[in-house]
Amino acid sequence: MQSPKQSKREVILRKFLDDEAAQRPHEHEAYLQYYERIIGLSPNAFSISIDTTAFSNHATVRLALDRLTGNVQQTARDFKTGFATAVPDRQIDDAARALLRIAFMLDSGSEKSVPEKRWGEDQSFCAFAEMCFPTTKSDSAHQADIQEFQGHRRDLRAWNLARVCAIKLLPTDDLAEHLELDMVQRTLKIFRHASFLQAHLRRLQSDEIDLDFRDSLKK
Repeated sequence: MQSPKQSKREVILRKFLDDEAAQRPHEHEAYLQYYERIIGLSPNAFSISIDTTAFSNHATVRLALDRLTGNVQQTARDFKTGFATAVPDRQIDDAARALLRIAFMLDSGSEKSVPEKRWGEDQSFCAFAEMCFPTTKSDSAHQADIQEFQGHRRDLRAWNLARVCAIKLLPTDDLAEHLELDMVQRTLKIFRHASFLQAHLRRLQSDEIDLDFRDSLKK
């Protein structure tokens, strides 16, 4: 697969970000470079190597995303059967992992990852996404704490925390790792693709704020 030309870059941005991003591709070079790195087109590509039979061109990447979002209840095993039977299993695993990274900024994990970081073969995609972003119902006392912290949110900027608490900020491409704090290493992970978040917020601006995982993933 070759690096995308200008017209293809706009198509990629429209598919993985939104229409507004496609109209201003020069503002989204960081995402396009990330896309090429994860798909394996960059000289400094991510460690996985995707065989051309898994994604023969950029259109097949987009079609794979359509297959995934068309049924978010399908398991990893079911999704992988959509690739050509001649493609080696390892290449299919790498292609599926790359797709989740460029489309959802989620790393579904390698064989060496802990189970909590992997998309299980018999786990639905929706269940995997919910596992990445666990939610809990808060009681009234917790709500009071939240309201108190909201009053100080201007002070809770990452750089202020790093300065005051002597914490090192680490950029991450995995949205599930955002604000992951390691007190032993004194590190705080910060998701670095702000334009990706802005684009997806625009895509969802006409939807209800309490949209569930299943419907959100279809967007």
